Formats: sequence, C-alpha cells, structure tokens
Amino acid sequence: MTDFAERLIYASANALLSEQNALVAALHQQFSETSRSPRFVLEVGCGSGLLSVSLAMHEPNWVYYLGDIDLQVLPLAGRLASTISAVTGDRLNLMLGRVDVFNLQASFDPHSLDLIFSEGMMNLFEPERQLLALKKQLEVADTVVSFMPNAAAPVIAEKYQ
Repeated sequence: MTDFAERLIYASANALLSEQNALVAALHQQFSETSRSPRFVLEVGCGSGLLSVSLAMHEPNWVYYLGDIDLQVLPLAGRLASTISAVTGDRLNLMLGRVDVFNLQASFDPHSLDLIFSEGMMNLFEPERQLLALKKQLEVADTVVSFMPNAAAPVIAEKYQ
C-alpha cells in the first residue's frame, strides 16, 4: 500500500476561469505520462463541472463521476456536458449525482476510483474537517488532487454556514 503522502497531490492554485485550462492540463499530464492511467475519476464538489468536462475532452475513454452535495448545481454540469458533446460530436462519459465527501463509501467501493479531484471544495471546511475529507477520499480512491483556494469559496462557504 502506498504511503498517505504519496497518494495525495495537493496543489495550490487560484481557480479563475483563465487558469482552469492549466489545471486540466496539469491533471492530464500527471496521469497520461505515468503507468497509472485513471479510468474512473470523481470530481467532488463539481459545481458546473467545467474541470471534468474539460478533462473528458482530453481523455474521453475515462469514466467521470461528477458529484456535488448541492443538487441545484448538477443540472448546470449536465447542460455543459450536453453542449460540449453537441459542439464537438463526442460523447463524454459523464455521470452526475449527489455526493457527500464525508460519506463517499455510500456511493463507491474501497479503492474503486483511480482519481478524485476537487477545486476549492476543501477550503469550505476547517482544517480538522479537511483532513477527515481527505481520509474519506483516500478510502475510495488511489489519488486525491485538491486545488485551493477558489475565488468563490468565501461566498459559497457563507451559504453553507
């Protein structure tokens, strides 16, 4: 079994729209150039799903789960995926659903995911809850990537407090 620190990739990035392509490129490069070729990927706290949809355009054979605890944002991700598919003619392998980062075992078997990533979700929590969220993610995935901070996080955090 791989050490906790080796399985966790923790990136600090300002997730403005202009930088999201760089984030997607970094994810794509990290996993396309290694023997680890993720086939099952979860974006937890997906919001609009922009990162997953962008990554799916680079790696269309991977299976993408887009999850968020807020059911109101999932239709946004669905519409974005449909629009991109219509424009490109490619069928994106995306599934959307409600996902609670603290109860991932309800949706996924242990180590059934190759990669979980999130953008700005972790900074919604206090440090102790961040650590718990990372541990829960590593119970179902081999690698966790967390981009922080997100420029919208203070507004979103206020909504959930």
